[in-house]
Amino acid sequence: NTGKDCFNFNLTSIHAGSAGECCNSCANTTGCKAFTYTQSTGICYLKSDCSGKRDCADCVAGEIALPSSEVLHTVRRPPRQTVTQAAVMAGIESDAKLRSAAAQQWVI
Repeated sequence: NTGKDCFNFNLTSIHAGSAGECCNSCANTTGCKAFTYTQSTGICYLKSDCSGKRDCADCVAGEIALPSSEVLHTVRRPPRQTVTQAAVMAGIESDAKLRSAAAQQWVI
C-alpha cells in the first residue's frame, strides 16, 4: 500500500534498495508478517504485525500473504513402475519424450 505505514510492531530495520527488496527481506525473516519501506531513506522496517495502519506519504507498506489451507493438500506419489512400463502405457518411443513424461508426473 503506497502512502501507508504499518504502525508499531517493529522487529528490526535494515537498508533496502526498493519496497520489493524490503518485502523479500520480510518473507525471509522468521516472525516477520509485514513491512514498511521508507522511500526517501531506503529504510525497511520489518514487523511482526500490521494491525494498525496510518497515512505516510513517503512509505510503502505490505503484509506477507501466507498460503491458505485451500492451497495445501496431500501429494500422493504415483505407484512404482519401471520406465519401460511407463513408456508402454504412455505410448512413448523416444528417450527425450520418456524423460519429459516422467518429469510431468511430478508437476503439481
